[in-house]
Amino acid sequence: MASDLLASVPYCTGVYMWSKTVSCFETPAFYAYFNISDPADDFMLYAWYTYWVNVTQAGKWTPPNP
Repeated sequence: MASDLLASVPYCTGVYMWSKTVSCFETPAFYAYFNISDPADDFMLYAWYTYWVNVTQAGKWTPPNP
């Protein structure tokens, strides 16, 4: 979940994801989750997708074991 990533990355203030359209019936979407976001706005993270993680200062993050 985006909330888990936000909590695990030091100095993280937001997690963003661009969801491209896969058909003419679906519109592209931009998702964002912040520390002040409603829990309903939390979104799943998927392997091989690209995410933007905003941090306010340098830090060291070690990804958890899957």
